[in-house]
Amino acid sequence: MSELKVCPFCRSNDVAVAERHMFPSRDIYLGVCRSCGSRGKEYGSRSAAGRHWNTRTPVPLPPLVQAVVDASESAFDYHYRVRPWENGPTFSTPSISETEMAVCEAYRKWREAQP
Repeated sequence: MSELKVCPFCRSNDVAVAERHMFPSRDIYLGVCRSCGSRGKEYGSRSAAGRHWNTRTPVPLPPLVQAVVDASESAFDYHYRVRPWENGPTFSTPSISETEMAVCEAYRKWREAQP
C-alpha cells in the first residue's frame, strides 16, 4: 500500500488504515484521521481502504479561515524569510502586535507539521 495522503478535512498527517474486527472470520479496514476523527469507507482489505482514502478531495477552507491562513503566510514570510536576524528570529519591531506574533508562531508550528 502506498503512503496515505493528508486528511482532507483538517490536513493532518496523523492518518492510518484502521482494522475493525466485525465478525470472527471477517475484518474490515478503513482510513481514519487521528486528529479530527474523519473516516473513509469500510473495505475488506487494507490496500483498498488506503486507495479510497487517497482519492478523497480536500474540503476548501471557509473564506474567513483562508483569509487568516493567507495573512499568516504573509506575516510568516516577512518575519522568517525576508527580515534578517542573528541567532534566530526576533519580534522587536514595534509594527508587529502580540496577536500577530502569536499567529505567526501558531502558523509556523502548523506549517512544520504539514507534508
